[in-house]
Amino acid sequence: MRGIRLRHRPTEPEPATEPVTSTAPTEGGAWQSIELPRNHLRLRTALHVITAGALVLLAGLGVRSAVAGPTATVAAPETIEASEPDAAAAASTAEYVARAWLTLDDPASRTSRLSRAWAEPGTAGWTGDGRLETRGSTYVVATEVVDEDAINVTVAVYVVGGEDSPAGWVGVLVPMQLVDGTASVRAEPKLVGVPDPASLPAVPLVEEDRTLTGETRSDVDRFFTAWAGGDATGVTAPGVDLPTPPAGLASVELTAWSVTAGSGDTRTGTATVRLTIGQATITSTYQVEITRVTTADGADRWQVTNIS
Repeated sequence: MRGIRLRHRPTEPEPATEPVTSTAPTEGGAWQSIELPRNHLRLRTALHVITAGALVLLAGLGVRSAVAGPTATVAAPETIEASEPDAAAAASTAEYVARAWLTLDDPASRTSRLSRAWAEPGTAGWTGDGRLETRGSTYVVATEVVDEDAINVTVAVYVVGGEDSPAGWVGVLVPMQLVDGTASVRAEPKLVGVPDPASLPAVPLVEEDRTLTGETRSDVDRFFTAWAGGDATGVTAPGVDLPTPPAGLASVELTAWSVTAGSGDTRTGTATVRLTIGQATITSTYQVEITRVTTADGADRWQVTNIS
């Protein structure tokens, strides 16, 4: 067994069976060796290793802090999507500018009108010769977003050059800008053509529920009569409040009704009605939603829940 020799080793030491805890000399004056337990030696070695490792770790952290300095949490940059310009404001202002630009009556008056939405318009392309007037309503036929602050607006304007001059619709392309939320002209307008309207989408063919069409025609007819009279609360489903024309303005006649094939307590159909206002008559087609309602006496009735 290993031991710690304090002074000298006796000539014939006796093996110790138990650890010696006393350090007193023997009668002969010689010091005895103290045998420490193996567990004590292992524990002391482990403590030395742990202490040395901790010192190395602390030293490494100190060097890293000195070199790199304290770390800081940096927030990720926020992504901001570019927004499109306010097309409604630009289109409304462009309509005003298009009419004012083509109204050639007096140079000073025209410049004054244009300056409300155009900084320093000057003559705005007019030589001052001749006259031109605009009639009727204008309308926006196209918009083109250039970037987040610019949009091109094409306006249709009806112009008349005089009693014997040709008249017709022309397009005015007005370059618009939005600065601090305000729409204004960013460049001189120009005459362009008015694009033709696109073709109507194809009407899908649907199967008709002939039985339900016959059963509900009188209910739908009664609804439109009350609706045109200004009060449809008695012929619509419970809880439904549909806007109506002013009372006494129009009369209506149901000319066609067809329920689309399907199932369930809510169905859709197509109604064609002839509206008469004064001496004028106009035909309109509506998509009608009907719902099966059970009355107080237990009978089922189909009532209108929406029209579009």
